[in-house]
Amino acid sequence: MDTRSLTEEYRLSEWNQMIRERNESGMSIKAYCASIGLPENTYFYRQRKLKEAATKTLSLELKNNIESNKMNNVPNGWAICRTDNQIEPVNTAPVLIEIGKCRITVAAETNQTILYQVCKTLCKINDENHFTSTVTLC
Repeated sequence: MDTRSLTEEYRLSEWNQMIRERNESGMSIKAYCASIGLPENTYFYRQRKLKEAATKTLSLELKNNIESNKMNNVPNGWAICRTDNQIEPVNTAPVLIEIGKCRITVAAETNQTILYQVCKTLCKINDENHFTSTVTLC
């Protein structure tokens, strides 16, 4: 990794920590920025850059997963479930997945790649907001 990439990664890490601290403080953005002497537009710039970096990373991961047809990058607390095409699934009932305040009903024919990306994104949001997650067979 070159110096420019390391610098960008470090900067994004620092900005992410700043936004987490603001979220955990419960303060408004205006009050938080005033308390640390940061202009609000700088806060929003950093927030936007973090979102752009996350979107870029997710896009690359999705592209790589589609190209390799593998789902090896599984978020913590999740598992890869694979079935042999010759074996009939034991349970074809839909599964209800709750991540934080979001509920997803998953049918047997649901696209695994899309489901993976949706769950991964919701897990990140879940972790940031300290929600709980459950999976229930319907």
